[in-house]
Amino acid sequence: SAKRRALAARFAREAPDRTGAAPGNKRVDHTGGPAWRGWARAQGSELWQYATWCALADRHGACWQQWPAELRHPAGPAVADLALHDHAFARAVEFHAWLQWLAHRQLLATATAGVHLIADLAVGSSPDGADAWLHQDLLALDVRIGAPPDPFNAAGQDWGLPPFVPSRLRAARYQPLAAMVRAACAGMGGVRIDHVMGLFRQFWVPAGAAPADGAYVRMPADEMLAIVRLEATRAGAFVVGEDLGTVEPQVRTAMADSGMLGTKVWWFDPRPEQWPRDNLATVTTHDLPTVAGVWTGTDGSAEMLADLRTATADADDMTAAAVSLHAQVAAGGCLLTLAALDDLAGCVERPNLPGTVGGANWRRRMPAASEQILDGEPGAPIIAALRAAIRPD
Repeated sequence: SAKRRALAARFAREAPDRTGAAPGNKRVDHTGGPAWRGWARAQGSELWQYATWCALADRHGACWQQWPAELRHPAGPAVADLALHDHAFARAVEFHAWLQWLAHRQLLATATAGVHLIADLAVGSSPDGADAWLHQDLLALDVRIGAPPDPFNAAGQDWGLPPFVPSRLRAARYQPLAAMVRAACAGMGGVRIDHVMGLFRQFWVPAGAAPADGAYVRMPADEMLAIVRLEATRAGAFVVGEDLGTVEPQVRTAMADSGMLGTKVWWFDPRPEQWPRDNLATVTTHDLPTVAGVWTGTDGSAEMLADLRTATADADDMTAAAVSLHAQVAAGGCLLTLAALDDLAGCVERPNLPGTVGGANWRRRMPAASEQILDGEPGAPIIAALRAAIRPD
């Protein structure tokens, strides 16, 4: 709330109301004005639709399905009337568009500094969120994407994300997917596609049912992959597919044919010297234990601990073990190596525990500021080990 108040005050200073209109008098003029307005116009209708959802969520709550009935569809006349006749609402829309401009400028500054980020493209979005409101005619809102019961999670998984209906997405010429991939690639060195198998088939669970009651639905993989290739090529970005878990053989074949990197995780396969080159290599993921968690016995299994002790037999403490393990992963020959911030910080708790809801999932604070993590232990020696493994080719 403090950050929101500060940003609102900055918006009032840097993007003053150009109309001087009283509330309900006339629409804010979006033409001319500061640089951010030109950038916002160039984004087209998608930015303004998203900013409209944000302004409506501020006024009526985050769940659009509980808004007044006349506001529950983006094409409704009442939504257009708000922007035309409610001056305060129109300014709120501008505020949220301006926030995206600030984020865009920060992203450009990062790229200029020589840091190449990898965006993360999720397998879906919240049924209460902007995407579901904007694309509700293309989504199966009474279904959730998940995973069937397997050894990793015997109960199966319900991720709470409504899927696109393949026939409706195709009828819309895949425009929402193309816009999503284009936005994910913008200003990035690469993009990681979470659960890349979702481009091929998705496990659909009826809302309110158990994951065991779900079924697989085939997706138009060839067409969706073509869009990913096109948008990534336009942006000059590489693509990493998260191909962990139950993966059909044709998935990895199609990924290789598309020039898409796979993903290798040490906890799943502690033989980095055998990993194929066209992969991103990492010790762990956000759903798995950290090195410190396994080393201290606070997380992970006995098998994980045994593998860690064997692989880092010369290490006499957790920092030495973390450095040794990352050095082995980096030396394995994969094109990219990723070190999790949680491992750099020496955290014993993982960011997320699959199969659980709420609690500390996705809400854990780092023990120190980023610069302290990168300059301290085990962060600095891990980074040094990764740099030492960089090959000229």
